[in-house]
Amino acid sequence: MFVGRLTGYDASIAIVSDGERVSGHVCDGRQLSFWFGLAPFAGDEAELVARIGFNVGTVTVADGTARGTFKIEDTDATFDLAAASGAAGVYRATVGEVGQPGFAEAGWIILGDETQCGGVVAYDAEGGMPGPPLDPAVGQVEIAGLGLVTVNRVTEPRQLDLGDP
Repeated sequence: MFVGRLTGYDASIAIVSDGERVSGHVCDGRQLSFWFGLAPFAGDEAELVARIGFNVGTVTVADGTARGTFKIEDTDATFDLAAASGAAGVYRATVGEVGQPGFAEAGWIILGDETQCGGVVAYDAEGGMPGPPLDPAVGQVEIAGLGLVTVNRVTEPRQLDLGDP
């Protein structure tokens, strides 16, 4: 797992890889909470794809780093990430059943300096909202309108696939 900041856009990014596939999350702590779909590697490179299938960038994972690009709002942001350690990483919570009314997904990225950003998206509503502060040692957080939710650290790309929440 790799975490850090985008260059060229005010947001954090997490890349999760198992050596065969990649996924991840981008969050600005305000309204953006964007999840990548699963994508296979070709050598040490992979496309970053939205869950609905369109390409949003590329990533190269090699020599303990993840480098690449992420396109958002006509901006080609870049990233150069080190491996996450300690509490740094990406965390996720879901409420409800995928594809059903009321399904919501929250994500947090915690950086190595312990700064964090979080975002919540209710899939039957417009836009997102900031996620509340997360204490990863607690494993639960209260989200306005959703109640107390269990939060899990993401360790494998498949955990970010909506088919395997």
